[in-house]
Amino acid sequence: MKRLLSLLVTGSLLVTPVLATQTGVEDSFPAVREPASFADVASGSWYTDAAGLCYVTGLLNGTGNGNFSPSRSVTIGEAATLAARIHHILSGGDGTLP
Repeated sequence: MKRLLSLLVTGSLLVTPVLATQTGVEDSFPAVREPASFADVASGSWYTDAAGLCYVTGLLNGTGNGNFSPSRSVTIGEAATLAARIHHILSGGDGTLP
């Protein structure tokens, strides 16, 4: 089961950049909410823009209490949710899962 899930997540992450280059990132993943600042994401770090983009587009919500936890490992459930949100957005949805 873990192997299948990792294959699905890897496949979706490999396909997403290809689709984004065809239509533009802004077209594939439009902003659905206002930017947020996370207490544990240092301004100017190499991942600051990526964390903000993932939050604004609704792909990631952070880990609560104003934190993003960039050093923490991603759980299987979080990876599955991310893959489902990417699929939902690329299928015309807004990333809000039922």
